[in-house]
Parts: sequence; structure tokens; C-alpha cells
Amino acid sequence: MDNQEALKRSKIIQDELYATKRFLSEYTDKRKNMTMIQAFDNITADDESQEKLPEILKKILNSKVMVEGGDKALQHIFDGLEMGIEEYQRRNGGDNPPIESIYAGMAMAYNGFIENSKDPEAQKAIAQYDKLSFDHHESLSVVPAAIQVTLMTNIASSLPIVAQLPNPIGSNEVPLLFGQTTANMRMGVFDAGDLIDGSKAGLPYLENRHTLVMQAGAGAGEFEITSRVGYTAEKDANGATKFVIDDETKLAPYLGGRVVILVKGVPVARDDSKSHATKSGISFIQPIDGEAVEIDGKKYLVKSGKADLDNHKVTVTFDTAAGNEAPAQDEVEVQLVFDYERKNAEGRLILTPPGLDLTYGSYSILAAPMRAFISASIDAITQMRNELGLDWNGAVLAIVQQKYNLEQTARLLRETRRACLMQQKHSYIIDLDKDGIQFISVEGKLAAAKGSLLKAKVSITQMTNRAVGAVDYYVSDAGALYFSSMDANNFRPTGVAYGDSSSIYRIGTLADGTNVYYIPDSLGVFDNTTNNGKNAEILVLPRPTMPETAPFIGMTAVPPIALTANGEMFEEQVGVYARISAEHNPNPLYANQAMLIKIMNVPSL
Repeated sequence: MDNQEALKRSKIIQDELYATKRFLSEYTDKRKNMTMIQAFDNITADDESQEKLPEILKKILNSKVMVEGGDKALQHIFDGLEMGIEEYQRRNGGDNPPIESIYAGMAMAYNGFIENSKDPEAQKAIAQYDKLSFDHHESLSVVPAAIQVTLMTNIASSLPIVAQLPNPIGSNEVPLLFGQTTANMRMGVFDAGDLIDGSKAGLPYLENRHTLVMQAGAGAGEFEITSRVGYTAEKDANGATKFVIDDETKLAPYLGGRVVILVKGVPVARDDSKSHATKSGISFIQPIDGEAVEIDGKKYLVKSGKADLDNHKVTVTFDTAAGNEAPAQDEVEVQLVFDYERKNAEGRLILTPPGLDLTYGSYSILAAPMRAFISASIDAITQMRNELGLDWNGAVLAIVQQKYNLEQTARLLRETRRACLMQQKHSYIIDLDKDGIQFISVEGKLAAAKGSLLKAKVSITQMTNRAVGAVDYYVSDAGALYFSSMDANNFRPTGVAYGDSSSIYRIGTLADGTNVYYIPDSLGVFDNTTNNGKNAEILVLPRPTMPETAPFIGMTAVPPIALTANGEMFEEQVGVYARISAEHNPNPLYANQAMLIKIMNVPSL
């Protein structure tokens, strides 16, 4: 998909997400005092064109099965939304699900169960629903129930680390759009094409104040420099950053009257006398107040100096007599302001101002097909309907969607842990029984790993060149014990019961806002057998502020849909088909942003 098409689709999606957020906010507010149907009717009472609704919800509500199903069908839609949000909140410490997950659920419902769906397999399923009975009554129940299940399971089982890319048209390919801002020329420490927010983010490019190391001249106490547009960032003997002129770059005119000479970072001379030259000629450099400047017990006096504005040179000579000192190499710097108005003999501007290029790129997320086959006896189906009130198709979809989502998440977490173990920079080991370290309390021992946990967060920031607002911890059995053993000042438990084999739960939040999620042994992520309760593993993953920076990306072209198979006489058989994707972020910047911490010898409590 080309970038222009990706940009166009991104704009549509952003408008839809905004409309979804606005609608849900109003709906939630009205639900405090109204039933579901009353709240919806109240919102749309003076909105005949349904302008307050996102387009995807309009299409669902205006579909044949929803119009014919009336309030009962509408109830299924909002049951799915509310139950999904409530279950997400239960699993995630009360937080609301990302708006992208809610919208993705609506898109899945539309692409899987509405007659306008362009997917051929979905059309087969929809045709089946229409043939379920002569009067279509069962169809009017089955489709809304399937939509309810799809909304509920997609929202409830989503996790902050897996960003859902909305797919309103059910495309098999969804673009992951990213923007880059780069330097467009050689200026300061930047080369053309360097990322503005990359490894040089805070170094000189746009700011027109250049502090440069002067080179020792031929005479005693003499230092000189030729002004040029480019220079390099290097470390001096103290490990501080200095800037050294790149002699291969273009000459740079500078303003007279703005030249400052510094020794050891302290101004000692300047050329700002009342009669200084500004655009051409010589601007003379004089010591500040005409006196030596004492720095660190030594006196430094500029005996003479000149700023040659025509040849773009600066020269200064320090007095070495009568108790004054000559500075050492790297101790003398000059501060210049480039002159962007200076013209050459042909009347053309000598310097071009630095600029920025904003470019867009995209990666493709491709859905993978899945199939499943489910059968049940007529007795079992009848019992579900009569005693549990469960529709057969709805039950099938709930089971398959929950299982499929869990498998996807488990795969991503397993692959990430394994990758961390094979990369030295992505794993830390902390031994709480290390020789030479004495802990006077269990609390002190538990707190000993805090520094390494913070280091992991900083490491993720350094790897992506983007500040990580927050991280989440995904923990093993011993990891859950480690955090649960902390006092109330350091860890706030959610109180949710955890430990079942088919769910990932947030078990609490640390004082710094980091959320802790428990991973059951059934997912095969951690080695609980070898760790034997003594070693806690913590998989550290960033909590993304936008889908594009998430460690994992997911999208759905077609949600799981039930297709009736040729069953046995006393058995009903259903095939389930879907096209879904969940993968590591394809953008190399964000594909490898996890850390694994192993805390050895966690105290037994």
C-alpha cells in the first residue's frame, strides 16, 4: 500500500476514533440514570442523521437484521459493549479499554455479520443465518448474539501491549503508518537525513548559537578557528561534550559584535565594543572589563584578538606574563552566531538556513486465515439453550474467540521472553543473596531490585529513542509473590482473583504507576518448574501511548464466524473461519523493546 493511500486511511480512522470516543462518553454519562435503550434513544432523539455516531456503528444499526430485530437486537449490541468494557476493567484494575480496541470490536462485528460485508466467507455465514428458519426469527436472534459475543470477547481480552489497528473495511492488509522528521542539510552536528528525534536529538542544528573548541596557534598563548557550518560532537578528557569544527564543511559567516571567548566555560573576552564591525572587516576582541579573569585559582587575560568577518576566522592571544596563565588545548572555546543575511560578491546569500523534511512511511500488517471444527450433540445444545440460555452459535464463537486471542497473546509473550534471553542487553539477573550484601529486613531485600527495574525502563527508552511514559511488568508465579509481598506504600493490589489457566490479570500497581500482570503457567511463557518458587521472572514491556509504538500490533480482517457443516443425524457440527493478525511491531524501532529481569533467591514468605 502506498503512503498516500495509507495517509488517507489514517485520517478516516482518526475521525472514526474521535466519534467513537465522543459517543461512548455521552452514552456512559446517560447510562447512570437510564436503561441502555433509553440512553441510546436520548442521544439520537434530535439526531435523525445520526451525526453523533461513528460510521461503523451507523452501518451496524442500519443493517437489515438490526432494523428487523428492533430493541431486542439493539440490546445485544450494547450488552456486548458494556460487558466487554466491564470485563476489561475487572482484568485491568478498573482502567477503561483503549478506544482502538472498542472500535476494532465494532469493525469485527460489521465485517463478520452484516450483509454489507465484502468478505465471501462472511457472506456465506450471513446467507446461512437467513435460512435458519422460514420466518427468520432465529436469524434475528443469532446475528445480534454473534455480534454481542464478538464485541464482548474482543474488548475484554485485549491487553495494553497489543495495539489493535482498526479495520473498518475488512481489508486483508492494514498499513501501520509512521512519520519521520529529518535534517535536510549539513549543519551543526547533523548530516542531511539524520532523524531530528534520534540519537542527536538535543545537539545543535536549528539553534543559531555555536560554541566551538579553538585550536592552538603557532605562537605562545595563541588560539584560532575558521568558522564552518558543520562540526562533530566529541568527548574531552573529563567526559564532557565538546564541538570540533569539521574542516570539510562549508565556510560560515558570523555576526560581528556577538563573538565571545570562553576559558573553562567562563567568558573572558568579547567583541561588543561600540565601534565593532558587524558584516565585514575586523571586529576587535577585548578582555571583559579590560582585566584578567580568575578561574579556579588561575588568571587568564586576552592580550589581543580579532574576528576577521571577511575570512570567517577568529584569533586570540593570551598574555602569559605577570602571573597570567595560557589555557590548555580544549579549554578555549568561541561562541558564534551565524550571519544568514550575508551575501557573496554575486549578491547571493552565502548560508542556507537549516530545514526539516517530514516524510511518511508505512509497514503492512497482514491477516492470517484460521479454521476450526466444533461439534456437539443435540442434547448438549438443547441443554445450553434451555438451562443456560446460551445460543449454540454464540457459545461457539465465544469459546473460539477467547481461545484464539489467548493463544496469540501467549505466542507473542513466549517469543519475546525467548528473544530477551538470547540478547545480553535485554536481560538482567539480580541475586538477592549475593555475597557481601546484608539485608536487615525482608522489606529491604524485596526493595533491592528496584534499581534494576528502573534501569530496564531507561534501557527501553534508549533502545527506541523515545521517552517511555510507563512500562508494565508481566510476571511468573514467583514474580507475583514478589510484588504481592511488598507493603501497601509500594504496591496496591487490585484484589482480583487470579491463577486460572485462560486469563491474564492485572494483580496490582506499583507506587510509580507500573502495572503488574500475572501470566498463568498454561501459557508456557515462564519456566516455573526450574525457578521452583525461588526465582522471579519479570518481562518488562512498554505501555504505548499510541498504537504505532506498541511492541505488538493486531488487526482483524474477518472475526471468527460460524459456518454450518454437514453434521451427523444427532449432532450439530460447525466450522469456524477467521482472518486475524497479531505480530511484533514491523517497525524496527519498536520491534525489540522488551527486557527480562530474573530476581534470584526471592525470600520465602
